[in-house]
Amino acid sequence: MKTHWQSLLMLKLAAVMCMAIANIAGAAGVEWDAKARELSFAGPDAKAWLAGGVARIAIVDGPTIATSDERFKVTVVEHLGRKVITGIDTKKAIDWEMVIRPIDPQAVRIDLTISNRGAKPVTLDRLDVLDARLAGKIEPDSNRVLTNGDNSWAGGKVRRLEKGGKVESHYTLALQSPAIAAGFLAGRHNLDRFTLTHDEKGLRLLAYGECDACVLPAGASRSADPLFISGGGNPLAGMEQFADLAARENAVQLWPENFATWCSWYAGWIRQEPLHEYKGGLEKGTEINIPLVASHLASRGAASMRVVDDSDEMAYGDWSNRTLAIAGGFDRLAAMMADKQIRAGVWYPAFWVSTKSQVYRAHQDWLCREDSGEVRVGKGRGFYGNFLAFLDASNPAAAKYMEQTARDWRDRGYRYVMTDFMKWGAWAKKRHDPTLTSIETYNRGLDAMRKGYGKDTYWLHCGAPLGPGMGQCDGMRIGGDSHGNGMFAYISSGTRWFYNWRVWLNDPDAIVCVRRGEAKSVEWNRTWMSWMALAGSVLTYGDTLDDLPPEDMEVYKRILPPLAKAGRPLDLFENDPFLIWGMDGGEADGPYTLVGIFDLQGKRTGQKITVNIDEAAARSRSWTDRPSQSPARWLLWDFWRQKLTVVDGAAITLDVPKKSCYLLSVRPDLGRPQLIGTSGHFSQGSLEVSNVAWNTRGGRLLGKVRGNAGDATTLFFHVPADMKCTNVFVNYKQQPVSLAEPSVLAVKVPAIAGAAAPFELRFTGAPEKPKSRAFVGGAVGKLSAE
Repeated sequence: MKTHWQSLLMLKLAAVMCMAIANIAGAAGVEWDAKARELSFAGPDAKAWLAGGVARIAIVDGPTIATSDERFKVTVVEHLGRKVITGIDTKKAIDWEMVIRPIDPQAVRIDLTISNRGAKPVTLDRLDVLDARLAGKIEPDSNRVLTNGDNSWAGGKVRRLEKGGKVESHYTLALQSPAIAAGFLAGRHNLDRFTLTHDEKGLRLLAYGECDACVLPAGASRSADPLFISGGGNPLAGMEQFADLAARENAVQLWPENFATWCSWYAGWIRQEPLHEYKGGLEKGTEINIPLVASHLASRGAASMRVVDDSDEMAYGDWSNRTLAIAGGFDRLAAMMADKQIRAGVWYPAFWVSTKSQVYRAHQDWLCREDSGEVRVGKGRGFYGNFLAFLDASNPAAAKYMEQTARDWRDRGYRYVMTDFMKWGAWAKKRHDPTLTSIETYNRGLDAMRKGYGKDTYWLHCGAPLGPGMGQCDGMRIGGDSHGNGMFAYISSGTRWFYNWRVWLNDPDAIVCVRRGEAKSVEWNRTWMSWMALAGSVLTYGDTLDDLPPEDMEVYKRILPPLAKAGRPLDLFENDPFLIWGMDGGEADGPYTLVGIFDLQGKRTGQKITVNIDEAAARSRSWTDRPSQSPARWLLWDFWRQKLTVVDGAAITLDVPKKSCYLLSVRPDLGRPQLIGTSGHFSQGSLEVSNVAWNTRGGRLLGKVRGNAGDATTLFFHVPADMKCTNVFVNYKQQPVSLAEPSVLAVKVPAIAGAAAPFELRFTGAPEKPKSRAFVGGAVGKLSAE
C-alpha cells in the first residue's frame, strides 16, 4: 500500500514526464534507418534536412570504426522524447552510445560516448560525432558560411563555398543555404572542428573532436563534447540559440556590468626600451595615469586599469611581485589603484615558463614534452629573448602551482586578470597523464586558476581556445592586437557577435587615439569607438591621459560607459565586409533603435548604400520576428553630426562614409513632440533621460534628465510642423526656447551632481495621430555599383 508521500512522489514524477513529453511536442524528427544504420533529421514539414548520418571512432595505428558497421548489434530506445541508440560490438572492442535530444522543431543535440570493452588500452585519434549529408536546397547565390578560428586571435570569417570547395571551422559553423547552424555546446574534452565540403553529391558536413592520441584504458569510457545542430530557419538566429544553450550547458554566470579598462601596453609601455624609458618607465607611467583615470573616466564605467610587464628580462613562470620594470612591487600599484576605487588588473601568460626561470630549473617534470620525452622549448630567437617551455596541467603538481600563482595575484590585490598565450596550455603531444586530451589537460589548468582567483575576479582569456572558455572566463579577446585600427578586430567582433553577453563579454581590443606622439584623426577615433560601442563589447583603451588632446578626451566621454547589451552585424550575410550594426536602444520616450554604418577600409569611395530602416530596426531586436506594420515615417538623428533626417517610407540612401561612420538613433514619428537624441552619450536617450511622458491634454512633455556622469548635456526633440514650443523648464528653472534646426528643439541641461532633475516642455498646436504602413522586408543594406 502506497504511503501519502509515495503517492505524492508518483504524481510529481508523472508531472515531470508530462512536461518533458510536452517539451518535445513538435520537436525535430529524429529517424534511425535500421537497414542503412544511419541517422536523419527532419523539420516540422517532415522533410529531411540532414541524412546519412553516422559517427566514427578513429584509432591511432588502427581502424576507423563507424556506427554503420555491421559488427555492431544496435538497439534503439525512446525515453522522454530522447532517442538512445546503442551499438554493442560483436568483436568486443569498442561499444558506443548516441543520445539524440530534439530541442525544437528544427534543432537537435547529439551526445556520443564510447567504451573500451577490450582487454588492452586503445589510443584515440579523433571522434567524429556526425558525418552526414545536408538535404536542403542549395541556393548558388546564398553560399556564405560563417566560420570560427581555433583560438581568440584567429577570428571568425564569412566565406563563400563554391562547388568543389571546402571550408573548415572550429567550435561553430553557420551556413546560409541550406540554412544550418551548428556548434559544440562545451569544450570539456576535445578541440572541436567542422568540415563542410561541396562535392558532386551536394554538401557533406563533418563535426569531430581531436583526441591527440589520448589513451582509453580497458574498461574505460569517454564522451565527446555535445553537438548542437539546427536545420532551417535563420542560421544567424541559430547561432544565438547555440550560445544561449551553451551558456546553460556550462552554467555561465555573466559578469554583471560592462566596463572599460586602461592598458599600459597599448598606452606605449611595450617590451624592452619603451617599457623602461618611455615617460620614465612602466611603473611611473602607471602611477601618473591612476589619478587621471580616476578623475576623468572612472565615473563612466572605466574604473579599471591593467598593467603589462612583457620585458625581455622577465622570468616568465616565476611571477614575482617585483620585476625590473615594477621595482616597487605589483602589490603597491594595486594598492594605489584601490585607493582611487579603481579595479587593479594584471597581464601574464599563465602557461609560460622561461628557461631563465627558477621553475624551469627546479621543476622540469611540470613541463610539456615532445614525443621523444624531451621538454618542449621554443626554437629560433624565442619570444624577445625568452625561450619558453609550457606548464603541463595534467600533472597535479603543475596544476597546483598554477592555482597558487593565481592566488598570489589575488593576494596582491588584483581582481582583473588577463591570461595571454593560453593555447600553449593545450599541448597536443606528450603529456604527464596520457589518458587526457590536450583540451582536458588545458581545462585542468583553467580549473586550478579559477580556484585561485575566486569568482569575484574578472578573468579575460587571450590567445585562448574558445570552447573551454565557456563557463570559465568572464571576457574573451576575440581578435588580435588591433592598436585602434586593425580591421580584423571589427571582423571578429561581427563574426563572433553571438557569444557576447550570452557566454562571456567580447573584448575586441583596443582603442588607441595617440601612441607615443603619433595621433589618429578625431574622425577616425569617433568611428573606431562607435562600432565598438554598438557591438556592446568591453572597451580596452591605451592612451596616456596626461597629454591626450581634449578633442579625443571628449570622444571618450561621449562613448563611455559601454552598454551592458550586445549589438548585431545586420548585413553579415549581405555585404563583404558588413557595414551595418544595430542595437536595441531600449526606452527613452518610447522604444528606439541604434544603427551604425561604417566603412573602416575606405575602399568604397563614391558608393552609396540604401538602408532598409524597417529591416534594420527589426533585425536589431530579432533575426526572425517581423511586425506586420511599420511607422509611415522614421526620424533619424545623427549623433556626431547632430542632424535630423526624416524618412518617409522604409528606405534611405546615403553616401558610404569613407573611414567614417553614421551613428543614428532611429525612432518612429509619434506625431507629437518627442525626444530624438542627446549629446552626452552615444545611446542617445536611455542613459540620460527617464520617465518621459506626453500629456495630451496639457500639451506638455515631461521627464527626468541627468547628463552622462552628471555632466552637462543637450536633449534634442522633434517638433511637428503644426506645433510650437512655448516654454522650457529644467530642474524648475525656465530656459530660452532654442532651435537647432527648424523642426528640432535643443534643450541645454546643466551639470547635475545628484539625482536626475525634472524637465517640462510646453507646446501649442495639435498633435497628429501616428500613421503606419505595411512592413517592408528584404535586404538591410544594398550597395550601389562603384
